[in-house]
Amino acid sequence: MLTDQDLSKNVETVVAAHLVNYLKKSTGLLNPRISYWKDKYEVDFVIGSGKSPIPVEVKYANTIRMDDIPGLMLFMEDYQIPTGIVITKDKADIWKKNKLEILLIPAWLVLCSL
Repeated sequence: MLTDQDLSKNVETVVAAHLVNYLKKSTGLLNPRISYWKDKYEVDFVIGSGKSPIPVEVKYANTIRMDDIPGLMLFMEDYQIPTGIVITKDKADIWKKNKLEILLIPAWLVLCSL
């Protein structure tokens, strides 16, 4: 039986594969750029580069708090990125903090729409 941590890692892997496939189809690139960011904290995926990268964090858990995404917040503040995405188990919401906006999107919705 999978632990919650194992399930979360599996969802993260599936999301990564779907993001790559989506970007291949939408950009025509064979190897679209998806990276990650790590400093004191980390961001699971950073899509694109330049002036408008999109940070994406996967948090497949029953409850998520702002304290659970310090890497996403730090990345957005450091690089002045106004919007980030958190892929959740089932929570859909928009969080706002200062000038930052975090979109919480359920994994099932992301996977069905990519």
